[in-house]
Amino acid sequence: MTRRIVFVEQFYYPEGWGGAQLPRDVTIALARSGAEVEVICGSDQYASMDGETIEDPTASGVRIRRVPRLIGGDIHRLKLLRQLWFYACALPLLLLRRRPDLIVTQTNPPLVVPIAMLAAAIHRASHMRSSCPPRWLNPP
Repeated sequence: MTRRIVFVEQFYYPEGWGGAQLPRDVTIALARSGAEVEVICGSDQYASMDGETIEDPTASGVRIRRVPRLIGGDIHRLKLLRQLWFYACALPLLLLRRRPDLIVTQTNPPLVVPIAMLAAAIHRASHMRSSCPPRWLNPP
């Protein structure tokens, strides 16, 4: 049985920021292992790769769905508006889809976690925040 996994990342390939490189590597590995992987991400770029060649995740079978860019220019300009736009566009992409087995989020942007949790609850899917520390780091 093929597992359907959806990642929600504001910044993703070809992003040069370290917080986007790890999800890229994880999604590539999952797709190569046979999972059906889709990434919902923004179109803005936080940091360029500066001439570095990196692997395109789509070559491994990762499907990328980009939220259209609202405004151009510096990524820090109107940051809150950009985040609100990402939330507004990501929500229908999460809700109006075939049921995933797992939805994975980071805490960037911060309010994407409750949006993804809502979508997971509606789809009766699992949800995982990749920024959560392992359970053994937080003893009861």
